[in-house]
Order: sequence, then C-alpha cells, then structure tokens
Amino acid sequence: MFKFVNREQEQHLVLFDGWAFDHRIFSTLDLPYNYIFFCGEPAADFENRLKQALAENRIDKISLLGWSQGAFAACDFAAGNPDMIEEIVLVSARKKYEKEGLDDIKNYLVRNRTAYLYKFYKDCFSQREKKSYQWFKESCLRRYLEEMSLGQLINGLDRLGEAEITPHFLKKIKHIKIIHGKADSIAPFDEAVKLSNSLPQSQLITFAEAGHLPFLQKNFKRRLYEC
Repeated sequence: MFKFVNREQEQHLVLFDGWAFDHRIFSTLDLPYNYIFFCGEPAADFENRLKQALAENRIDKISLLGWSQGAFAACDFAAGNPDMIEEIVLVSARKKYEKEGLDDIKNYLVRNRTAYLYKFYKDCFSQREKKSYQWFKESCLRRYLEEMSLGQLINGLDRLGEAEITPHFLKKIKHIKIIHGKADSIAPFDEAVKLSNSLPQSQLITFAEAGHLPFLQKNFKRRLYEC
C-alpha cells in the first residue's frame, strides 16, 4: 500500500494523490524529502498500515502532502496523530464534495467511462497550462484511460462523498500550507479561501494560472518554501 523512495534526504513526505490519478502524477515533483507514496485504494486499516510502513523504515516524524481527494486522507491521519506531523500541505483541496454532483459523475462514467475521463483530465488543466497538459498526455493519459476501472472510480467517488475536512480536528497541527490554482475548475478557488479562513494557523499560497494540478508549475518548489 505504501512505497518508500529514499532520496537521501533527512525529512520524509507522505504523498496522497487524487481521484482517477495515482502516485505517478507526482513523478516530476522535486522536494527536499524522502518520499512515501500511497499506492492502491484506502482500506479499513489504512492508518495502522501507514504507521507500520513508517515503523519499518524507522520514521517517527513526517510531513504530509494531500492533493485533491488525497487531502482528506492527509487530514484524517494528521488529526489522529498530531505528534507525528511536521507539516501538512493541502493542494487543490475542498472541505467537502456534494453528493449530488458526485452522483452525476457516476452516471456519466456508466454511460461512457473513457469519454468522461478524457474530459475530466483535460478540465484539470487551465488554458495557460498547455505544456503541463502535453506532459500529462505523453506520460500518464493513455495508461490512466486503460487502467482506471469503472468499479475503482465509483468506489473512489463513494469515499469522496463521505469525506470532509473538519478544521477543529486539526487545531494541534501548527504548520499547514494550502496550495491552490486560481484557474481550478474542479475545486474552485473560493473553496481554498474558505478552508484557509477556517484554519487560522494556515498559509494560503496561490498560483494565478494553475488549474487543479499546481504542483506541476515550474515554480512550485520555490513558492512552497519562499515563506
């Protein structure tokens, strides 16, 4: 369920990807951490299995990067284990997704899975992210269209409908960064503003031209650590 990548760094980052994606979407990310990628679908013993993976690698402190749907998993783990957390980075996050909209997506998927996914992936990029979208098309799109099964996608939407970020549960986390693209059509920018306002300890970092994948921006690393 977890893949450890030793990048000869002192600190460790657990990365949680979003719906209809997997850890391969982070392949261009270059941050000063060893990486722990979440692989597969969440299970009932998700928290214990992450702790086991950390123990096996003798890791007692981590930072978390949760992107899109992965933000919920990151927040859930942090809320239950605040003493283990150095920092949370929430990318393209919403406090909650409405069930009605998710049900509409399920219907689209049942009618034509490939057509909906193709449109969804394209919508994740803004009009000004042509280079990023071209990289995605060449590196990930075909494999995702082939590998993301209808059952896996619908199960992911079911989990998404039950997920919610509850700011009260994160009050013990001192360092939270919220990263969002102003051109995000999947999770509109005002969602990030609301989330940031509900977490007084958080720092909101915006990317004016980015869509739903701001971590593909060339200046992502610099912006993340400039403050």
